[in-house]
Amino acid sequence: MRADRSLILDAGAAHFLVDVSNVVRDRGLLPGPPALLERFDALVAGLAERDGEGAPLIYAVADDSLLSDRDLPRADRDRLAAWLDGGLLETRDVADDRLLQLADLTELPVITDDLYREYMRIYPWIPGSRDRFLEAFTPKGAPRLVRVRWRRMPVLADWEISRYEEERDIKDAGLRARVVREAGRRWLGRRWRCPEERCVFFGERRIGGGQPLPRFSRRGAFCPLHRAQLIDAGPAPARRTLKVRVDGTVVTRFTVTEGTPVVVGRAPGDDGIALKEWLDDAARARISRRHVEVEVTEAGVFVRDVSTNGTLVRGAGDSGEPRRLHRGESRALGKGHAAVLHDTVTLELSGRKYVFTAADDDRPGPVDPGREEATVLGEAAEASER
Repeated sequence: MRADRSLILDAGAAHFLVDVSNVVRDRGLLPGPPALLERFDALVAGLAERDGEGAPLIYAVADDSLLSDRDLPRADRDRLAAWLDGGLLETRDVADDRLLQLADLTELPVITDDLYREYMRIYPWIPGSRDRFLEAFTPKGAPRLVRVRWRRMPVLADWEISRYEEERDIKDAGLRARVVREAGRRWLGRRWRCPEERCVFFGERRIGGGQPLPRFSRRGAFCPLHRAQLIDAGPAPARRTLKVRVDGTVVTRFTVTEGTPVVVGRAPGDDGIALKEWLDDAARARISRRHVEVEVTEAGVFVRDVSTNGTLVRGAGDSGEPRRLHRGESRALGKGHAAVLHDTVTLELSGRKYVFTAADDDRPGPVDPGREEATVLGEAAEASER
């Protein structure tokens, strides 16, 4: 699987943050040259095939140097340049601080093998973390496969953190991080416009939503591509991503924006989500052409039945009796809830579930002597989208 269709610079829809440079240059993943974009493709394929959730949505950040890295094949450099030009990839002198700022504001998990020791005072949730970082690895005996597992981050003494801070020349880190973090959270619900009219990040085609996160500082919000200060274009409408599951497998995802309801059904028309291609004869007979309407408001996500056969709404964890919605009736759809259009077809809030077991971890201990041993996820865990 090529990673292209998984890239999305939209923190409200992404499932993971990925340090692309880190993955591409990790020779422990796939054999080959020092830098190889196929390793990133393999990571995306591994995420997709293990959990039945379809293609993962990845907010990708890379070091600027990767685009001119002569260890990377020319075709790979061209792909990266196309991603950057298409508004699908962020780059920065060093990707680390941007990834951590994104992780801090969105709480999305980061896929990397970096320990971020020099940032531990800036982001006090890093030391000892067991559920914020994942690392990619190749299982023993399967050299073409790439999987991920949770990492346990080390806890360092204060003098050790200071040493790493000095190496990166981080001054007054705690104050700077606190100011930026507080400002960033205030600005998350805003839309932004770049002074560069054709900007693929904050230009006209993305002003309505689905923008990347700006780079925040005490001076304001800045375009990651042009480094220009962004213009506040007003409050952003609420947006939520939903998924359709057929026979237990996610077949499609879609985003609903406040003020623009979306109809889901067998064949609702050009402005809806058509399910016909994934349905068997029994489901086609049960699911109406226009079955449910999904609306997003500041209060949450609501499903309204517009069908002839009705819709069930099931609570979190299958607990309690499902509630039947009749035509015209609506109900909030919360985390863990499912709108049941047919026994085999459900509509849910989008999140990422993945299972990795100890059997997948055949590496004989950490590669880096300074790294704490990674922990393997042994039960289902959900990476909630924000």
